[in-house]
Amino acid sequence: MATNVLQLGGRDDWSEKYKMSDEITWNYNNFPPKKPAIYSVVIIDGAVNLTPKNWEKLIWASTPYAVFYRPGTEKQLGAAGQRFIKLDAGKPFTCSPEQMIKDISDKYYFGQTGIRVLPNNINLNQELFDELNYPDGGHLQLSVDSDEWQTFGHYRNQLYVDPYRRLRIWLEASREPGVELRIVVNELVVGDRQWTFPVTTKDAEEIIPTKLQTEGQFVSVSLQMRGHGKFTLGPFHYSWARYGAGIFIVGAKRLIEPHNGEQVAYYLNPGNLKPPLNVYFSGARSAEGFEAYPLFRSFKAPSLLFTDPRLEIGQFYTGDYMEPAIKRVIMRSLLKLGMTTDDLVMCGVSMGTYPAIKLGSELGAHAIVVAKALTNLGYLAERGRLQRPDEFETIFDIDRQLTQTDFPKGLHEIDQKFWRQFDEDNLARTRLFITHMYQDDYDDRAVAKIKSSNAIQHVKEFATKGYPGHHNDNTDGTVSWMIYRIRQVMRDDFGNYQEDDQ
Repeated sequence: MATNVLQLGGRDDWSEKYKMSDEITWNYNNFPPKKPAIYSVVIIDGAVNLTPKNWEKLIWASTPYAVFYRPGTEKQLGAAGQRFIKLDAGKPFTCSPEQMIKDISDKYYFGQTGIRVLPNNINLNQELFDELNYPDGGHLQLSVDSDEWQTFGHYRNQLYVDPYRRLRIWLEASREPGVELRIVVNELVVGDRQWTFPVTTKDAEEIIPTKLQTEGQFVSVSLQMRGHGKFTLGPFHYSWARYGAGIFIVGAKRLIEPHNGEQVAYYLNPGNLKPPLNVYFSGARSAEGFEAYPLFRSFKAPSLLFTDPRLEIGQFYTGDYMEPAIKRVIMRSLLKLGMTTDDLVMCGVSMGTYPAIKLGSELGAHAIVVAKALTNLGYLAERGRLQRPDEFETIFDIDRQLTQTDFPKGLHEIDQKFWRQFDEDNLARTRLFITHMYQDDYDDRAVAKIKSSNAIQHVKEFATKGYPGHHNDNTDGTVSWMIYRIRQVMRDDFGNYQEDDQ
């Protein structure tokens, strides 16, 4: 899909004066258009004559963090235009039109993509290792004893670079002091080029600076080591690069576990700046990135989206570092919006229900609204052999991150820890809505355990909706019920939802 750009104001139509890539569709002073449109970028280059009604329309037809105005022009826009800039987090620009057009191609294009590659896809130079160990499906343990850099493996599949795009890369890894790792990337075209990137847990943009092409291209990736000691490799990630403008999508940021480089990404959409703040956790995803952006943008209220790209499909947003870090992001977002936990609505589907319920109850959220609840991660693994053979085996990798105790005792401890905390949580001000499957082959105990918990005895409101079938059946029905309840809370409790808004 083309990157749709709207230029408002200015004496010159940039598309007629400056060169730009074929993927950009330029609209000059054409708002509102005859057909509804969504704009990846809005540029205000001078005085604009829009009615307050059309400024309001533009708020929801544009992308937050991708609105730019020439300094001084905001004073000429009137109250409605200034509100547009505020709600879409507009920023002044002082660069030349040529640089802005380049930034659109490099940073503010439409769409997202992200792929992970697990360590079992590395072709190893086994002559360098006396032993190697795969403790789970997402990690490989090795050791090095060399003062010189050694190439110890390469990924079997080459990385595809889409037309007009560059790739951002990231390798999860932990290592003992004295061990160094780096990534070597080779361009597979005539006149091959090579780049080397250190493996780090710092929040740095590791971008492969390939030449932008009108057709796709490929690069190969190998790994090198130096030093003395042990190290562990996790998944290798690559996604479209945005040069600091966002992770996956414009405006998104990430949390990085300082020990091993694991990441969880998040995105705060300012919406209309009115309560509630809807927090949504993406479900299990083989492709990396955010889900439900259009849905929560359509609600018009502020939203905070999370996505977990760890292991094969995510790690339920768990971890001694990640859970507190996620809660800090939620609290900072509330503070930024001038809200409190009384304005917090926690949402999720399947894998996303675990953090929505766990963190939502710990924070005393105003409402928790989830579809296909999963709360017993240990029990979920126990059921794999008989109830769910050869399906979702990554739950064993997930549970391994949560306990060092042998199975099945460790699995029981994971669930006991969850319920001990849940029983202590204060839900006196919380509305709790849950859909579930009657024959759920993942976690058929979630709703029953919640009903019998100490915390639920004092909950403000508790409602469930059951559907016949297994966990992955009737997603449309369960999600529709969740959406209905979110809208109900927004309308009844906050007065911030109207059917005719949609």
